[in-house]
This record gives sequence, structure tokens and C-alpha cells, in this order.
Amino acid sequence: MAITVNGTTINSLKVGNTNVEKVLVRQNENSDYTTVYFAESHEENITVSKKTMSAGIDDPSGHIWYFTPTITHTITAASGTVEVISAEAVSSSVHSVTINGASIEVVLKGSSGNTIIDGTVKVTYIVYFSNIPAYNVVQVSTTASQQFKLNSNGYYESQCKGINKGWSLCKVEFNKSGNYTLQCISYGENSFDFGILSTINNKLEASNVADSSNVKKSFKGASSASVQSVSYSGVKAGDYIYVKYRKDDSLDKYNDSLQFKVV
Repeated sequence: MAITVNGTTINSLKVGNTNVEKVLVRQNENSDYTTVYFAESHEENITVSKKTMSAGIDDPSGHIWYFTPTITHTITAASGTVEVISAEAVSSSVHSVTINGASIEVVLKGSSGNTIIDGTVKVTYIVYFSNIPAYNVVQVSTTASQQFKLNSNGYYESQCKGINKGWSLCKVEFNKSGNYTLQCISYGENSFDFGILSTINNKLEASNVADSSNVKKSFKGASSASVQSVSYSGVKAGDYIYVKYRKDDSLDKYNDSLQFKVV
């Protein structure tokens, strides 16, 4: 079904050069939210052809019109599910157009039987993406050292190595409901430079402050080169957490970073 707000269809997107947006939708106020990715409306003219039937039908003006069998044209997109929003005749040879999900059903008319008739229809459709990622990592700061970047080992890693009073902070947005685990490597100066994970739907300070509230896990005093796992159960689509690595005002040790991946 198309997504509407106050009767207006939302058509927003970006893939490559085109804007991709996502929305949270639910069936009613008691149901869970689901994240839906959707594309801006695509509009194109589609031409269909078919031979008219031999039997004609008189109309009041004295003409005899010959009609084609119903022509079904289905629109497909490799990126997801298509829904036709509107379809209208462009050429006078189009007798009728019906929308059926991703398809349009067209009947053409002509002035003689057993003749190939062409008809053009203007179709507007939306592509709903099927490859929705389970989560997004969103940067909180535009300063490079305050961000997390994906490294060659497949972990998001803090970028404030060697910076006194440095910090890196990001937001992890969950697009699908379920149970998630963050596999973390917090390996810095023990008790001074360490990672912090927030509780669900709570922020951490955008500074090197060692947060003490809304904290799911602090790695203070738990510096290690090994993976430490932190689980989040019963996560709902649209939930989020904040992930942070903070440093004090002196000294650096070991890898001096927090790495994490979501599984």
C-alpha cells in the first residue's frame, strides 16, 4: 500500500543520485513499528500493442469499434517491490486502464478488426526496497576524529587515537525488530580511555565525559584486545543506541580505540 500522510502520498528517495528515505509505519496504535524504505515516484510512458478481435461493437455515433483482449503489463525493479500508483491513457486508442498491484491491465480499441493497435499509457509507480539493512550507523559529529569508521576487519572503529580529551560518538539505528549483539573491542589505557554503550533509545554526551547515566555497558577497567559481547534483547524497529569512545587528558596505550560490529 502507498504511504500517505494527511491524504498526501509520500514519495521520497535517493539511490545513487536518486534521495532514499525511510519511514516507520504501523497498522494501528497497538502494533509495532516497521521500517519501510520507499522510492520517489517514477513516471514513464508505456506502449502496448495487440491485435483487435474480429467482432465489433456499435457505438451511438454509428462507428463500429474493435477491441483487444486485456493486455497485462507488469513493472519490475531489481531493488524491490513495485506498486503502481496511477495510470492514465495518453493515446485515444486506449479504451480502459486498470491497476493491479505492480501491473496495469489495458484494453485498446480500433476501427477495424484483426489489426495491430498501439496504445500509450502514463504510469506512476513506487519501488519499495527489499534489501533493508538491519541497522544503520549514523555519525553524530562532522569532525573526522569524533566519528566511527568501518575498518578492514569489518568493525566500526573510533577515530580519536592519541588525542588528549578526545572522543568518538555514533548512533546505531535498528531498522528491524529482534535481538542484537554488539561485539566490542575496547583496548586503551585501562580505566581512563574506554568505550561506553547506551541503553535503548538514550543518548550519550557529545564530549569526552565518562557518562554514568543511560549506560548499558562501560568498559572502564575492562580494557582488552579480545572481543567482549553486549546483548540487546527485544529491540523494536526504530530503536537506537549511542556508542562512544572517550579519552582522558594524558597518555595512550595499546590500540587506543573502541571497535564494534553488530550481529
